[in-house]
Amino acid sequence: MKLTPDLQFPFVFEQPDAAFEKNAAAPDEDTIRSLQSQGNTSDDWNQLRIAPGAVLTGIRGCHFSGRCVLGSMVSLRHSTFRDVVIEDSVEVLNCSLIRGYRLSRHCVIEQARMSHEGESLYGNDLAIPPAVEMSPYQVRLCAGMGWDDAVAALRGVSDLSLHDEAVEQVTKRIGRTHAFAGPGCVVRGGAVVYSSYIGAGRIIEGPYRIEASTLLGSTAASVASCTGGGIIRSSILEADAWVGDFGRCERSMLFAGASVSRNGQVTDSVLGAHTGVAQGEVTASVLGPLVGVHHTSLLIACMWPEGRGNVGSGAQVGSNHTSRLPDQSMVAGEGMFFGLATAVKFPANYRESPYSVIATGLITGPQTVRFPFSLLTLLDDTPSDAPDGYNRLIPGWMISHNFFALLRNELKFAKRLGRARGSTLVIREETAALVRDALARLEAVSETDRWYYDGSIPGVGKNVLLESDRTRGIAAYRDFLDYHALRTAIAARTPMSKEALAEGIDVLERLRGRTIDSRARDFHRGVRVFAEYRLTHPEPEDDPDLKAVLSVLSQEMAELHRLERA
Repeated sequence: MKLTPDLQFPFVFEQPDAAFEKNAAAPDEDTIRSLQSQGNTSDDWNQLRIAPGAVLTGIRGCHFSGRCVLGSMVSLRHSTFRDVVIEDSVEVLNCSLIRGYRLSRHCVIEQARMSHEGESLYGNDLAIPPAVEMSPYQVRLCAGMGWDDAVAALRGVSDLSLHDEAVEQVTKRIGRTHAFAGPGCVVRGGAVVYSSYIGAGRIIEGPYRIEASTLLGSTAASVASCTGGGIIRSSILEADAWVGDFGRCERSMLFAGASVSRNGQVTDSVLGAHTGVAQGEVTASVLGPLVGVHHTSLLIACMWPEGRGNVGSGAQVGSNHTSRLPDQSMVAGEGMFFGLATAVKFPANYRESPYSVIATGLITGPQTVRFPFSLLTLLDDTPSDAPDGYNRLIPGWMISHNFFALLRNELKFAKRLGRARGSTLVIREETAALVRDALARLEAVSETDRWYYDGSIPGVGKNVLLESDRTRGIAAYRDFLDYHALRTAIAARTPMSKEALAEGIDVLERLRGRTIDSRARDFHRGVRVFAEYRLTHPEPEDDPDLKAVLSVLSQEMAELHRLERA
């Protein structure tokens, strides 16, 4: 892990505590009398230091103790200060105690309590288990660490001794006389802040309790606001990450845009960019970007670094306790969807099943499933000789029945992550490699049967794979690989023969029809159930999401025609 000045690591590049004090001097008798006439008191006026030329008329009804350094044009009203450094143009109003803090220029602190004494790493001594609730191994994290470095250490693919050494090189530079509130930050509304670093421009508004944590400042693109109250303990919030609306974040690291809100709870975890936990509980987990945990649900001991998935209401992804120790875990595949009231038993490995769906109410056993873009659902017509408790695995179901969602995800990911479309593709070489492997296993069946299990087709897990689903899965996976090949040819501008072009057009037309059908099924089902459904839902041909997805296919069709050989 390397930290460079480009990361703007906060403790390294801010000015030293002593720099501001250099020219400050003790007040003379006239200054002391003036301050006293404005209702101010002090345990020892000789401990006070004032910047040259400072205007003090804005200091009223305050008490000072210990060594306090005051800048120019400050507005301090009805507050208590102990051992503080207050830079120019700072406003503090009705604060019961500000102790041991350096308040940078243009800070606004109102109806808050901020206290620090002794030594602290401000949450940068964070060490969490690698997606296992109870583990002898702990991985150290610190502010300024990149997502890839954090994940590599948590997955055990990097040299932990080198990782720890890099963290140590950072944390040993953090020691400071005062805790820090960065330029232009706002803390008000009953917040209580202990031994924490508050970055530049960060807004904290409401009944918060923040302890031993680092909240990095806002970026040029947006303001990092924490509003509505909550608890942040021993945690690191990257720029634009936030906790609000009575969310609770303890011993965790939140990357840019990640959030904990609406009574959500996150403990001993790492949340990737724009992952949101609201109402749900996440413990000892690593969630990659764009994971949604927006309802009452449970996620424990889950390694999910690729993210881009959802946890439905009532989902219980976390039977990590065997009644002996909470030492079991799972690996989730990119883009997985855990449906309403699902129960996922551990240990479980879905790494090679990206963009798969575990259907509503399903209970899954400990297993490894290796079929991407699949559906796990109830086995309605259970074969008489099938094992008890097994579910039905339908390989490639997302391709054959929900292709709209795959293309919409690409558009959604690109929009939310703000990156080039190529970096957020669902259909790309990494997923195509998994599809090829799954297709080969489906096609390797030498003698057909009514159904298959893990012993006859590796990667089925504790599920039944019907022969009809096998043949449909083969067709779906071939469509996926054909489409991926078309995209590759378009990107490389590879000339195509008329025959190849005709085959490519056929693939795109087939996928276009499949995409329209998936949205039409939703619409017509709604019309059958609600007479007023049309009042709140557009006809399929007017659906803006469907139009956006079809636009992608139309653009690819046009680009495909340009590849025809002269």
